Order: sequence, then structure tokens, then C-alpha cells
Amino acid sequence: MKGATVGHRLRGQVGAAAGYILLMVTSLCGQGSPELRAGLESLYQGDYVRARMLAEQYVQAHPKALPGWLLLARTETAQGQYELAYQSLQKALDLDPASMDALYYLERVSTILSQLEFRRLIETAPQSVRAHQLMAESYLAGHHAAEAEKEYQAALQVDPASVEILNALGELMRSQFRFDEALVYYGRAARLAPGNYTSAYGMGACYLFKQDARHAVESFRRALAIDGSSAAAHLALGDALLRDGRASAAIPELKTAARLVPGMRQAYALLARAYEKLGQRREAEEALQKEQSLAREEIRSARISGSDEETLPRPQ
Repeated sequence: MKGATVGHRLRGQVGAAAGYILLMVTSLCGQGSPELRAGLESLYQGDYVRARMLAEQYVQAHPKALPGWLLLARTETAQGQYELAYQSLQKALDLDPASMDALYYLERVSTILSQLEFRRLIETAPQSVRAHQLMAESYLAGHHAAEAEKEYQAALQVDPASVEILNALGELMRSQFRFDEALVYYGRAARLAPGNYTSAYGMGACYLFKQDARHAVESFRRALAIDGSSAAAHLALGDALLRDGRASAAIPELKTAARLVPGMRQAYALLARAYEKLGQRREAEEALQKEQSLAREEIRSARISGSDEETLPRPQ
């Protein structure tokens, strides 16, 4: 039943996406030619066979004309020939990599292809790890955490040694502030794959939320031994060291985080606290001024872009 339900839903999504593509009128720079005008008219009238024939004739006569490839891709999409449409759009982008029309249609066709692959997987192997994982991710995208957890648990029953699924469950538990449960899943993943960054960082984040700075430090050091270029891990380690009363040890980690991501406000805020604890008032003031400067810059950027979304990474 799950495969049938998902298949029905995806068929509707694919149909809607295809319909949206056909209704979107683009400014084809060569639509003044009689062949393209006729092709577009046939496309909008629903005569896809004639539209495709005209488009194919046009690209054969004008292989370096972008509008012809766009029209051909749209007719192929209308006929459900998504792989061919993808190829036509790639040829269009070879002619003009910055073509907004080609990029737009490529995104839409790629979405349809991925949905079709999703449906094929669900229908052919509904009880596989990947099928359950994709279902879980689909539920998460729709903010249905309980259903996502059930699918991840089903995937884990199929493969109890899947580090990827164990980490996914750890991340899900952590996002819900279920830190003890998250630590169990991260711990299992870490035992199976000691060199896995996600489980090491995730455990550190859980310990930090639980106010267990000592274990958080151990986990973040392990994460950095795996990936020393992680600004988030350097920041989190600096935070943990600061909470553990080791301000001097925190400063190099926080400086490294700020160097790796120059706009990281949190690093400067924590540096100000660390310097303050060490009695270094001048350095603390400089770090605080830098943090405030970045905050003002962030506000200005948000006003310009019309977005109030957080643009800086936070330790999770």
C-alpha cells in the first residue's frame, strides 16, 4: 500500500511540475522566426507531436541557436521524455551556461527525474534501507518528525549496522532535545565507524546541551581529529572549554574558528568572554566590538536582501 500511495502522490507531483513547465512563458530570443512561432503555438495548443517535429527541424538547421534547444526540451517534457529533455537542456547550456531559461527548465526536469527514481525505488524495493531512508527524509521535509522516526527505525531493522541511519536518528533525536536517546544512536555509530565525524560532533553537541563540558570537550576533540578544518567543531570546542573553566585553552580554538569563517559572530562573542575571564580587558573589548560590527553588517545585509534568516553557522 505504501508504494501505491507514494506512487499516486508522486504522479500528481510530476504532473503538476510538468504542467507548470508548460504554462511558463519564456522570452525566447529567437521566437520571431516562423518555425519557432509555429512550434510555440503548437506547444500551447497541446499539439506536442507537431511542436516537437518543428523544434527538431529547427535545431537541425540551427544547431547553435539556443531557442531551438529550449523549445525542443519543452516539447520532450510535454511528452514525458524527461531524459531527452535533460539532454537537450544540457546542449542549451553548452551554448549559454548563464541562460536563466535553460537553468530554470533544467531544475524542473531534474526534479521530475528524481521523483520518478524515488517512485521506482519505492515500487521495486519498498522494504529496502534506501526506500525507508528516502521516505523518512520526505517526511522530514514536510515537518512530520514522528513519521520520519518510524521510517528510520524500519531502515535500522533492515540494517542494524548502518552508520548513516544511526546518525540520522541521532540528528533527529537531537533536534527534538532528546539528548540521551541521541547519544545512544551516535554511540552505536561511533563504535561501528570510529572515524565518523557526524557521530563525534553530534555527541559533543549533546553533551554541551546537557552541561557536561568535560565529555563535550572529548567528543569535539575527536571530531577535530577527523576533520581539523571544521569551523563549527573549533567553535564548539572553544565553547566547551570555556564552560569547563579553561579560558586559555578556549582562545586558540575560537581564533581558529574565526579565521576559518571570518563572519562568525559567535566566535568573537565567546572570545570576548574568554578574555574577560582572563582579565584581558582590552582584548575582550576588541572582540566584542568585532562581534557588534558583524551584527550591524548582518542587519544591513538582511535589510538589503529582504531576508531575516540567520546567515551565520551555530554549533548544534
